Amino acid sequence: MSTVPGPTRSEVAPPWGLRVNADVPGAPQPQREQEAVIVEDDPDARRLVASCLRRLGLRVHEAASGGEATTLLERAIPDLICLDLRLPDASGLELCEQIRASPRLRDVPVVVISALTRPIDRAQAEFAGADEYMTKPFRADVLVDSVRELMALSSVAPS
Repeated sequence: MSTVPGPTRSEVAPPWGLRVNADVPGAPQPQREQEAVIVEDDPDARRLVASCLRRLGLRVHEAASGGEATTLLERAIPDLICLDLRLPDASGLELCEQIRASPRLRDVPVVVISALTRPIDRAQAEFAGADEYMTKPFRADVLVDSVRELMALSSVAPS
């Protein structure tokens, strides 16, 4: 009786919700928790954005300034960045440009959330590399939907 060899362990897709450990072909590992960085100097706005992102199951890191954001982004690569344009110590546009120039961060989706409502402000943010531009005040459900769509497009959709 002859048998047809089946796929090797490394050829079998890992169970849903698990990612393959790159060091051991076919060995599943728990999917890491997805993370977001919020760069917003207004504590109320920062709390609202954080609440929306937590609803999606994201672990949230908060920065009240460009300097704090830079420190956070040097330590880890988040799955999403929400960024205000007006920060006490930095330009959000310049920070967005730095994110896009970084090989480590250039593919991370960036959502700009700003009180600046002029078309030129939106155009400058898009030119700097923002994937989405929302104006304050914003609806929480619109932010949640936008983030869900952006992360799905970047292949890191929240569960």
